[in-house]
Amino acid sequence: MSPDTQDLELLLPTEYPGLWRDMAAAIYLRLRSGGEIPGDARSHARLAMALAETVAEAIGGDTIYIPVGHFFHNDTRSRALIADCTPGTNLAEVARRHGYTPARAKQILRDWAREDFQARQGHLSLD
Repeated sequence: MSPDTQDLELLLPTEYPGLWRDMAAAIYLRLRSGGEIPGDARSHARLAMALAETVAEAIGGDTIYIPVGHFFHNDTRSRALIADCTPGTNLAEVARRHGYTPARAKQILRDWAREDFQARQGHLSLD
């Protein structure tokens, strides 16, 4: 971990699983930088651990994909890339025009398609 997560590291048990550590660190850094949740470093570290453990309890044991959320986060460049990628367009050319590598553009499009599909499927009535 980094010097920014020192307070968290002091509280983490040695047997804490690696993925839990990563989740707790990401949550902790967000809590410390966001300013929305009042508290000191130690209380943020405890909250980060509790949230990581809650996520592990809720979805632990499953193989899941967590989308990065490019489209969700309203990334202007990503939205423009997605809008310009119509059937028949040259992906490499569109990617370069928007400042992405072709591989990164494919990732963005794949993530967007997955998020879009999941959003639409969530609204289907299966009655």
